[in-house]
Formats: sequence, C-alpha cells, structure tokens
Amino acid sequence: MAAKKKSQQELDRQQMTEYLELANELEKVKEEYGVVEEPTKLERIVNWVYSIVYAREKRLVSRKKYIWLALLTGWCGGHRFYTHQYKTAVLYLVLFWSGFPIAMTIVDLMIALPMKPDENGMILM
Repeated sequence: MAAKKKSQQELDRQQMTEYLELANELEKVKEEYGVVEEPTKLERIVNWVYSIVYAREKRLVSRKKYIWLALLTGWCGGHRFYTHQYKTAVLYLVLFWSGFPIAMTIVDLMIALPMKPDENGMILM
C-alpha cells in the first residue's frame, strides 16, 4: 500500500514537472510570436479590487490610535481614513450597512494587533 502511494506521488511529481515545462514552453512561443492575451472580466475585476485594497503606499501611524479608530469607527472606515487609504475608506462608508466593513475591520485588527510598535509607538500600515 505504501509503495503504491509512493509511486502515485512520483507520478504526480512527474506530471507536474511535465506540465510546468510545457507551460513555460507555451509562454516562450507566445512571446516569440507576439501573442497578447486579454484578461477576462473576472481577472479585470480582481485586479481592480486588488489595486484599491492593497496597491498603496504604506505609512507610519500610531498603533494605539489606529486600533482605537478601528474599534470605534471601523464600521465606517475611520481607521482607513486615518491611514490615508481613501478608496477603501469610502468603500467601507458606502457599504457600512452590509457588515462587510466590520468583517474587514476584524481582519485589519488581526493584522495590526500583533505588530510591534517602534520606540515612538508607530507601526507601518
């Protein structure tokens, strides 16, 4: 039984290696012939959301103030306004009724709470 699993894993590894080699070869051929693939609608939407939420310049903010703002005004994006993340803050403000900002604020707090502040109590957000 163990030998069968091991041979199956080897086969999976070989198939994956073969697939990756073929994918790389396909990319080279596309580059060679100048084939440009247009992103699908879903890819464009995901890229747009990513650019709003994550593609931004980080800045130093007071850890205590950020956490308090997230706790008290996270439902409307107050902590995002504080960090100058205006696009996301407006999104939180527009969707405050849906519960989405509260869920995202919990994620923001899970990111900020374990961060160690510097000697001035600042964190990079």
